Parts: sequence; C-alpha cells; structure tokens
Amino acid sequence: MTRAGPFPQDNRNPDAAFDKTYFTTALLAGRVGTSGRNQYYGPGLQNYDFAAAKNFPLWGRLGEQTRLQFRADFFNLFNHTNFANPVGNMSNANFGRITQTVGTAIQAGGALGTTGGPLGGPRLIQLSLRLQF
Repeated sequence: MTRAGPFPQDNRNPDAAFDKTYFTTALLAGRVGTSGRNQYYGPGLQNYDFAAAKNFPLWGRLGEQTRLQFRADFFNLFNHTNFANPVGNMSNANFGRITQTVGTAIQAGGALGTTGGPLGGPRLIQLSLRLQF
C-alpha cells in the first residue's frame, strides 16, 4: 500500500471490496509498500446449522427395547451467501473485487481450502431414519 491514511473496506460490495487507489503499479515493479502484516480482513462467515430428532419406541420379540429415530439436519439454515476474499493479485483485472462465494472457492480448491462439506455453500437439508436395538 502506498497511500497514507485509514484503509476503507466495504466487504458487502463484491465489486469494490476495498479502495484500489491505495495501491499503485509501482508495487508491481518490486517496490515495497507501506502496509503492515494482517491489516486487511475478509468479508466474514455466517453459517447457522440446526438439527432436530424424535425417538419412537418399538418393542422387540424378547422384551428388548428397540427405537426408531427420525432426524432432520439443516446446514446453512438461513441460506446466507458467504463471499470469498477479494482478488489480491494486482496484475489481475479483477483486483479488489470479490468474484467467488465460499462454497465455490472450496469446490474449486481455492485459497480457502479443498475440504468439501456444507461450509459456506447453499442450504442443505438431510433427513434420516435410524433403528436402534
């Protein structure tokens, strides 16, 4: 960063997550800027999961108790869109823009990791039955 003053960020706006005028092309030529380490932050993550279960008693032949459990799991219950970090490569035309969501960045093996699962993706609902004896 070569411009002085506080660095404004608006991570709710995917097209302008931060002010690109704080950076110059002199940084591309190998000049060191003035920003310190860990001064910027990503848009954050909101992920709410919910589960509900109901046990129904069943009886076996020899008096042993058998149960049937019905369970519903909701991942990303409110279906909130979670944005990935802005593009940090200054030579990229999308520098300073958010071009992915967290779910697509994970599926594409992006900077957020290569693990799958419901983290940051769309709402998922899972229903299950379990027989316990």
